[in-house]
Amino acid sequence: MTAGRLVARRAGERPPARPCLPGRLGRKTIENGSALLLVLLLCLGSALLVTSLAAILLCCERAVADENEGRARLTEKDEVLSALAWEAGEAWEAKSWSQISPGEGALDTVDGSQGWLMQALARQDPSVSHMTVSALVERGRDGLDLPLAAAVAASASTGAGRAVPWLEADVSGEQADHGAACYLLGATDSSLLGPGCAAGTISDKWRLDPGSLELLGATTPSAWMAAQAGPSVHRGSGVVALEGRQGTTVRMPSGTGGGSAEEPVLVIVTGGATLDLTGLDELFGVAVADQGTILLDQTALHGAAFATETLDMGATGRIVFSRSVLRWACDRSFVRTRLVPGTRKEGTQ
Repeated sequence: MTAGRLVARRAGERPPARPCLPGRLGRKTIENGSALLLVLLLCLGSALLVTSLAAILLCCERAVADENEGRARLTEKDEVLSALAWEAGEAWEAKSWSQISPGEGALDTVDGSQGWLMQALARQDPSVSHMTVSALVERGRDGLDLPLAAAVAASASTGAGRAVPWLEADVSGEQADHGAACYLLGATDSSLLGPGCAAGTISDKWRLDPGSLELLGATTPSAWMAAQAGPSVHRGSGVVALEGRQGTTVRMPSGTGGGSAEEPVLVIVTGGATLDLTGLDELFGVAVADQGTILLDQTALHGAAFATETLDMGATGRIVFSRSVLRWACDRSFVRTRLVPGTRKEGTQ
């Protein structure tokens, strides 16, 4: 320490401040500014990232909502098309636009289809959708799965002292049947079988198969939709399906048909009830009694009969086997309609 500085300190003077170096101060200022800028950039990047993620989530949410709404509109139009396919089976004819919940529908003929195809059209209010959907509807024939026989039952009974056959073969017309067969659990009196007729035996009682029972149960729109069946099933004009229970007797309604081989009738009774076809004189058709009995006294049934229990022929009842009538019951007594796969189209109204 020099003598001058010592004298100044002793005199109570404050020592001069040490000069600051300009280079060090500038470096600290630059470092502080860079850190602040980095923080600002990080905040800006985070804000952009959050905004982008929010926009992406919002777009995805809206896209999912639009997709669900579009699928809902398509489902509603498909419901209208399915309803039209059902209505086409009930009445195979053109139909103008009408209200079919949840939209509108129409049926139009298809040229060159020979009456086997129709076009179904479905649309909604323009405020809901501007698109019109169309698809082809085709119809086909179906029937019950029945034995190729004149009669099948657990037993056949006749009145006391009967001498005329209860089973015969149709020998009239171009499709005359030259023989007939019946199948029972036990033996039957061969003297009561007409010329060319034979009797066979079965090992168990006959029943309608599950497919035929399902066919009978799927002939209403609610049952068809509940089963999610492909084709819709419709009873033909000559099909009569009756339900009963064991111990009860049901009769075919009057005016059903069956007056000729060209207009036969298929009468089906389920539930174990007895089917009463007595006193009808001449009846062309097929009689079925699942878990039940058939009464045929005073009736000549031109066709076939199938019962789980008994065929009661009485004193004068007869079965005149007609192969053509049986084939009608097995192949053409029911009508099926369906939307043809691959024909669905969509366009603006």
